[in-house]
Amino acid sequence: KVILDAVNLLSEDNCADAKAIIADGVARLGKDVSLLHMKDFIPYATERGQAVKAGTPNTDVFSNLVSCACGTGDMDYAPLLALAKQYDLPMTLENTNPMNAVAAREHLEKVGAAL
Repeated sequence: KVILDAVNLLSEDNCADAKAIIADGVARLGKDVSLLHMKDFIPYATERGQAVKAGTPNTDVFSNLVSCACGTGDMDYAPLLALAKQYDLPMTLENTNPMNAVAAREHLEKVGAAL
C-alpha cells in the first residue's frame, strides 16, 4: 500500500501537464493507495507563486513549485477525489493553517460532491 501525495509527482518542468500526470499516477497506483495526502501547487516563478509564498504561513517550495493549501493553487482534484470515493480513502491536508484549514476542507468537499 502507498500514500499518494500527487503534487510530489510534479515539478516546474512538468506542471503544465499536471492533469495528465496525476491521471497517470491514479491509473498506475489507484488500487494500491491507502491514503491521499492533499495539497495544492503554484509555480514559484510566477508573480502569484511568489506572493503566496511570501504572504501565507505554512507554505513550502519544492521543485520550483509553491506547495499550498487545497483550493489556493492550480490543482485539479477530480481524479484524486474520484479515487477517494471509489476506494473510500482517508485524506490528510498539508500546508493548512488556522486561516485556511476549513476553506481547504470545504473546497475538497465541494469538488467531491460534484463528481
